[in-house]
Amino acid sequence: MAVLTNKQTGAVLLKGSGNGLRLIIPDDVPIDKVIEDARLLLKEASAMVSGMDIIVDTGTRPVDEQELVFLLQRLIWGESLKVSFWRCENSAARDLISNSGFKLEFPPAQIDSQDYDALVIDRSLRSGQRISHPGDVLVMGNVHDGAEVSATGNVCVFGRLSGVVHAGADGDDRRFITADNFNARQIRIGNKVSNDVDLSDHSWWGRPVIISVERGSFQITERK
Repeated sequence: MAVLTNKQTGAVLLKGSGNGLRLIIPDDVPIDKVIEDARLLLKEASAMVSGMDIIVDTGTRPVDEQELVFLLQRLIWGESLKVSFWRCENSAARDLISNSGFKLEFPPAQIDSQDYDALVIDRSLRSGQRISHPGDVLVMGNVHDGAEVSATGNVCVFGRLSGVVHAGADGDDRRFITADNFNARQIRIGNKVSNDVDLSDHSWWGRPVIISVERGSFQITERK
């Protein structure tokens, strides 16, 4: 099978492999550009990609939590790709993807016992439900008003966030929160709490956002 390449940059490759199609992501291109080029490439090859198993090959790229969220939301799930395996040569990226519950083409022989696996919740959380986890939490649904999620790591909500989320619950304010639809009246990162703040006045209310703490204050950025 011939290698298909995005003619605009020649960076993102889609080629045949023994297990299906391999989507090769470069390690020296900004993630936004990677996703833009990959979408164009997948559109060009839509007839070939439809229904095929995809191996996402990040090579030596140092994929972190934020990049993984972008890849999932804006490419993997956004384009309804049927991903069978991930391939990572970068050890930190390999551990992150494995610990997030995704299958590796070449699984690591061992995962550090001190690292906690990410908790993947494949449902929405209703009022009165509370989740607490020593690591990252990924909610594949909504966090309704009255529900709570507390994690020592990052919290990613792939749906509407209306309840209370606390990332970095052990006091680590380097953690972040993402949501596809932000409707929460209170958020917490580390020891910072946005209590009794009318967040609905802002343009990103009801929009997909990334929330972090910068210089002691909440930074809320709308994802495009």
